[in-house]
Amino acid sequence: DKDSRLFYLRELENLLTLSDSGVPIITISNYTANQLREKLGVKTLKVIYHGVLDDFRSNRIRRPPRRHVILWVSRLVNFKEPFVLLEAIRLIKDKADFIVVMRGDGPLKSRILEYLRVNGLSGRVRLINRVPFKSLPRLYRSSSFLVHTCSREPFGLAVLEAMASGLPVVVPDSGGGAAEVAGNAALRYY
Repeated sequence: DKDSRLFYLRELENLLTLSDSGVPIITISNYTANQLREKLGVKTLKVIYHGVLDDFRSNRIRRPPRRHVILWVSRLVNFKEPFVLLEAIRLIKDKADFIVVMRGDGPLKSRILEYLRVNGLSGRVRLINRVPFKSLPRLYRSSSFLVHTCSREPFGLAVLEAMASGLPVVVPDSGGGAAEVAGNAALRYY
């Protein structure tokens, strides 16, 4: 959308100004550092990964659910590639008993709702708006696994939160920072 594009263009200008002025640039992943170097010629000083709050950490033993809950957490924008998940769900909808919870909001919401209706997925996929931050750990713990679809994610905070909650994660092999965060602990696709 236009507002997001303008925001990121301003941020880009600010980043280039800071870099040209000699301000050390710190990034959140090696993927982001490589992107800055390759696309903008910006050298980063250091990579410092995000942490995760203790609220997300779980040591409890996970029990097999009666019905699997597939979780997707992100903004409903093209960059996050929600239709990758929806297409996969369409292909397997009759092969297993599961539901999908998509947490997020954004300009693709009406297109996603239409896709669900046209493809007979409305009873299988639930869209939920923003959840209060303090409720996020419970959302992760109530799910079977997290699917992260963004192939160019700068970091992947949802992946980190899910893993801290004891949730298995599925990420694209080309998942940028999310694949970096998950390392060998994730199931990868593509």
